[in-house]
Amino acid sequence: MLNRQRHGASMRTKLLFALGVVCLASVVIAAVGWFGLRNTESAMSALQRDILPDISSSLVLAERTASLAALAPYVAEAVTPFQVQQESEELKSRQLELTALATQIHHLDQAPQLQHQLARMNAALSELINHTEQELFLREDILQTFYGINQRFEQLARFPQLQPLLPGLLDKTHLIINVSGSQLDNFTQPLRDQLDKLHQQYAHDAVPLALPLQQLMDDTNALIEQKRHQSELLERKTFLLAAVRANSAALSDEVRHFVEQLQQRLSDQQQQLSRAVQWGQSRILLLTLLALLMLIIGIFWVLDLSRHLKTIAQQMSLLAQGVTDQPVPSSTRHDEVGSLTQAFLVFRQRTMDLQALTADLQQQTRLLETVFANINDGLSVFDSDNRLLAWNPQYLALFSLPVERIRAGMYLDEIQTLMNQLPHYNRSLDNSPLDMVEINLRRQAEPQRFERYFHNGQVLEFRSRPMPDGGFVTLYSDLTERKAIESQLRQAQKMDVLGQLTGGVAHDFNNLLSAIIGNLQLLQEAPAEQPLDERSLRLSQRALAAAEKGAGLVQRLLAFARRQHLQPEAVQVNELLEAMLDLIEYSVGPQISIEVQLCEADPWIYVDASQLDNSLLNLVLNACAAMPDGGQLTLRTSQSRRAEKQDSDWVLIEVQDSGHGIAEEVIDRIFEPFFTTKAVGQGSGLGLSMVYGFVHQSGGDISVSSSLGEGTTFQLWLPLHHPQQRPSGTLSDGPLPMGNQQHILLVEDDQQVQLAAIGLLEHLHYRVTAVSSASEARELLHSAPTSNGTHDYALLLSDINLGTRESGIELAHFCQHHYPTLPVLLTSGLPKERLLLDYGMASELPLLPKPYRLDTLARKLAECLTE
Repeated sequence: MLNRQRHGASMRTKLLFALGVVCLASVVIAAVGWFGLRNTESAMSALQRDILPDISSSLVLAERTASLAALAPYVAEAVTPFQVQQESEELKSRQLELTALATQIHHLDQAPQLQHQLARMNAALSELINHTEQELFLREDILQTFYGINQRFEQLARFPQLQPLLPGLLDKTHLIINVSGSQLDNFTQPLRDQLDKLHQQYAHDAVPLALPLQQLMDDTNALIEQKRHQSELLERKTFLLAAVRANSAALSDEVRHFVEQLQQRLSDQQQQLSRAVQWGQSRILLLTLLALLMLIIGIFWVLDLSRHLKTIAQQMSLLAQGVTDQPVPSSTRHDEVGSLTQAFLVFRQRTMDLQALTADLQQQTRLLETVFANINDGLSVFDSDNRLLAWNPQYLALFSLPVERIRAGMYLDEIQTLMNQLPHYNRSLDNSPLDMVEINLRRQAEPQRFERYFHNGQVLEFRSRPMPDGGFVTLYSDLTERKAIESQLRQAQKMDVLGQLTGGVAHDFNNLLSAIIGNLQLLQEAPAEQPLDERSLRLSQRALAAAEKGAGLVQRLLAFARRQHLQPEAVQVNELLEAMLDLIEYSVGPQISIEVQLCEADPWIYVDASQLDNSLLNLVLNACAAMPDGGQLTLRTSQSRRAEKQDSDWVLIEVQDSGHGIAEEVIDRIFEPFFTTKAVGQGSGLGLSMVYGFVHQSGGDISVSSSLGEGTTFQLWLPLHHPQQRPSGTLSDGPLPMGNQQHILLVEDDQQVQLAAIGLLEHLHYRVTAVSSASEARELLHSAPTSNGTHDYALLLSDINLGTRESGIELAHFCQHHYPTLPVLLTSGLPKERLLLDYGMASELPLLPKPYRLDTLARKLAECLTE
């Protein structure tokens, strides 16, 4: 190789020397012509450097604009946030490339519309990205709203009167999901009319249907508005895609026109230079010029050929070494060297594409391997012969499969044999049993989804999908925690429904008890000239005691359902347990015998009475579940000092049963949240943890002792409380305060309660005017005479819930504004906290809870009249 290079260099030297001698003979003759031609060639080169790059950049701009317009539909059709983000980033990157490319064109001022079209296209693409993201988020909102509507239908399904109507309503709601645009109004208005009709029909019904119907109407209206917004976004996206395509076409036309102008300019300059060359050539002898020109062409050809061959050889060597970022040789020649250069460029481009493709495949492979190994769910892949191809570590962990026994190529039956070592049962999504043999056959042909329940409480979901080339891939999700949370949510919903039902019924019960207690007290307060006989008096006292016991039971149900505001207070333990006995007896049933052992002194504790009720009832219900065939339940209270804490006095409450007991291996975990020994779906595992939290928050402690077959005893230790004595001499002490014929305006819509209240007020020596509504009360107040700024009525006594749109609270506000000197006393069977929230009652307004006794009414009236 070295000898050949030296030989070639020597031949080239001789050729150049011979050509140089010929050139010397022609240089003198053609000096002037050569100098002129040299200047002309320089001007041509300068012109080409100025115009050709603009033409090339303009053509590239048109090409990339077209590719950008072709990418826009992919952004508009994206269905996932990741896809939208990926396509948007690619679109924005290409927009920046176009902007940078446009700035490289020197003569862009000759095509002002080019910049304008480019700006409009960028604006349309940015708006398209924004609308695509909005439409994607709106689609998620539509699904969430639709899920809420299904829950409303499930709530309404509990009402028999609505069950025939619900399937039709649900079908109409489903139709809204599948229509859009002008068709939406054809489906929505009948649905709205039907829901509005149902809402008006049950708005004043005793069954609490108004609230869920109103919520269903609100959710349906929200779904309709979301669908309408979605249609507007889709129409706007279609318009934007058309605008992008139109802008792309206009931009291409503008580039074509701009390139034609540059080409025309280049052509004009070339013609001028050509005329100059012809003018110079005419001044030189034809023969001398021809000889000199041929000599120059020969020398240039040899040098150019040598230079191109050398450049291509160097580029080939660098390409063989893997270097692809070297300058690309020119390929404008039309001879063999040009063909060789074109072949080299194609080979170089294909090599670069192959390297880029290899790098992308390696990156995607690493990404897939990372995702495959680190996702939270288990994953397995089986071929068409049910042989294991791939799996991730979570797959082995979920089923406790030994790593050393799992290998590629294992059959599905072998792996399922290892899985079956853990006791379990399979269920479909509708909770029906499944045949795994049949499931394994169907997994090769169609998607399968089912759940596997293990006896240790674990729940796994199987989602299998067949692959195009045969086999199937399965995703395994651990649903244990989600199932526990769903159970907790169902329990919370049941408690909320119980609270709503209890709160609604309490008003009617308290009205009934108000009438009963009022009439019984009037019966006992018979005048001396017409006293009751001993038997009638005894019977009335029994009836009054039963009615008052019923009133206490209503208040306790309200407290249990958390429909009233409760705070820690001084409570006597024995009194609280005795008051709970009726509720406990209702809860455990007749097959369980209840024994109560109370200490002689009734000790005080400082706790939230309602939470203590709930805690004891929770322990009682657990004890009842431990005695399915009946047994003995013992409630015991005592006062003592704890062995480990001798510095203070404690109150001990014990709940003891004779049930099957708690196993030793689980007794240390019974207070853990979500831990339960009950079957899946029969317990949330939160009852004992809530009791534990309440006792410790109250400054106490809880312990448990149990043996299998011998029952369980829970001990609640609470600090002993020493309450302060109530000061004497208050208005509640002393004889019953009587009226002095003051005139009282009574507003009560319940006829029986109104009659009883009139009797009680007249017995207390008051004059009474009774009406049934707030409008009647306002008319009487307007017509009643006044003297010296004092109204004829001494006091307004009004129920809050009057059965109309205007409540007693609004009547009280009217009196405060127009008759500020008139005292107002409100009555209601609802808790004060619910009145504050639902009716907007001011906390400073006097309130007399129903049912009220004669002495309570007398003292409350005296208190309001003396303020």
